[in-house]
Amino acid sequence: MSLLAQFDRHPLTFGPTPIERLPRLSDAIGGSVEIWTKRDDCKPGLAMGGNKLRKLEYIVPDARPGHRCGRSWTARRTSSAWDSQPARRP
Repeated sequence: MSLLAQFDRHPLTFGPTPIERLPRLSDAIGGSVEIWTKRDDCKPGLAMGGNKLRKLEYIVPDARPGHRCGRSWTARRTSSAWDSQPARRP
């Protein structure tokens, strides 16, 4: 069983994120390893926030009315990409 399976999750993402091989970057560092990247930018609704949105999936269940708390608070620096994600969600 996954360690994350013990926590409630509210799905906010839209299926698996595409993974793409980066052959030119692999070659630029000598070609002895293959470099891959998760393409969160290719999915609608995840603009600049795939990893942040996945984190929210585990915070939201506790912040719904009738659960452990009714609100979620977050801290940030000025112009934080983290704050923009919770603010965009209904």
